[in-house]
Amino acid sequence: MWLLFLLPAPLLGYALSHRWEEREDLGDVLAWPIGALPLLVTMIAARTGSWWRALAAGAGCAALSVATWVWAVPVPRAPVWQPWMLAVVAGCLLGAMAGHRRRHVRRIPRGLVVVAGVLLAFVGGLLAPVTVLLAAEAATSSPGYGGDWFDAGVAHSFTETVPGERALFAVGFPPDRVDCTVTGAGATRAVHALPIRPGSYGDGDFASFDWIGTFDVPAAGDYTLLCHTPAEGTRWAETFTLGVPPRIGGLAGSAVHWPVAVIGLLGACPGLLVLAGRPYPLRPRRRGIERQV
Repeated sequence: MWLLFLLPAPLLGYALSHRWEEREDLGDVLAWPIGALPLLVTMIAARTGSWWRALAAGAGCAALSVATWVWAVPVPRAPVWQPWMLAVVAGCLLGAMAGHRRRHVRRIPRGLVVVAGVLLAFVGGLLAPVTVLLAAEAATSSPGYGGDWFDAGVAHSFTETVPGERALFAVGFPPDRVDCTVTGAGATRAVHALPIRPGSYGDGDFASFDWIGTFDVPAAGDYTLLCHTPAEGTRWAETFTLGVPPRIGGLAGSAVHWPVAVIGLLGACPGLLVLAGRPYPLRPRRRGIERQV
């Protein structure tokens, strides 16, 4: 459950409470996993009966939180230390001692474990693609959009002076299905569509750009790009523009190219691990405490 506070909660919470052109900083995203540490420490202490193990696990989770938002999903740095963190440390200490003194032992029903595992796997599988999308947007240091706009169904001619990789952006809301081809340098090649499409790139309230595909420019010269969508030829035809691929740091930059099914399976792994486990008691019995008949 703490994994929800590590990635999905900070990203979804910020996206729902801020304007789309605003970006998170390190202090914003660390508030969620660090703030949830007292509850985590209390649960671990109650399960293991060891306060020092619970505090060590809390310290490890705090280090994992910092590593996640510094290397895996690098966001702009900002002063992290806040006065409320003192309350978090006090909460961890009190939670460890309270969980350590817990003496009542009860067995978790197998039915409850199955329901919790299925629910956690389902929610994790749904949240994983959204989390990767928001993480890629938060870790973008350079959007890379720009150039002339063109509509679906209309051939767009452009000239490239240097070879390299180019990005295709959709203006506004991206279409679900896009079939684009690039003709030039003696060949016609398809545009590689991104499984995860990071967006919310733009200039203020002017427009929002979504990165939907990439293609290679093998040599300098003239090229023609043609995109087909279900709405082409109508007043609702989508608009596109070209640019350089956004610079997305950390693991988030690679995850946008992974298949959605793989990302969903990774998100469902915590729930699957719960299903694979056995309903052990919450914590071992203390010596000297016997079952009362």
